[in-house]
Amino acid sequence: NMMCYYLKSALELAESVYGFEKYIQYLQTELEMAENCAIRCSLPFRRIQQAMQEIHFEKLPPYRGEEKEIKEQIVHFRNKAKKIFEDIQQTIFIYNIDNMEKHMKQLYPIIKYLGNVVKMFMERYQKIKKEKRILDFGDYEHFCLSVLLEEKAHLKISYLLMQQKNCSKSIQKYLLMNIKTVI
Repeated sequence: NMMCYYLKSALELAESVYGFEKYIQYLQTELEMAENCAIRCSLPFRRIQQAMQEIHFEKLPPYRGEEKEIKEQIVHFRNKAKKIFEDIQQTIFIYNIDNMEKHMKQLYPIIKYLGNVVKMFMERYQKIKKEKRILDFGDYEHFCLSVLLEEKAHLKISYLLMQQKNCSKSIQKYLLMNIKTVI
């Protein structure tokens, strides 16, 4: 997790230079809280929220040494970790668990209905494409994927034409990563 990464980076930096002993205590405590939270992320949602509530960032003591650049780097890493923590708090844990469960129970029938609408649309869309003998780009992607998976050992590619430079669709990324190993 990136929050732990930034706190570890700040701690390593503080430990590598004399004069940051006071910072080390704070950073070790914050890192332990973040690691504990990361471990609890595989647990039920209530425990994750509890772990997030246990994390707090104290104000660092003043630094009066000469290594101002190192201090700025430590503070920079720590601020990045704090920003990640604040973003999680503001986006995921904006409501208490009881309210979230209540809202999920209220929304479940609506989401289930929308899922069924999408499923019915896709079935009708596939039927119409089959009747009219039409292929869309997604069909080409899936065809390429099936060829790649079935004939990977025998596949020789001389040219590759891409639709766009930066692929955001996961199937395109998967195809590229697997074709890369073949070429």
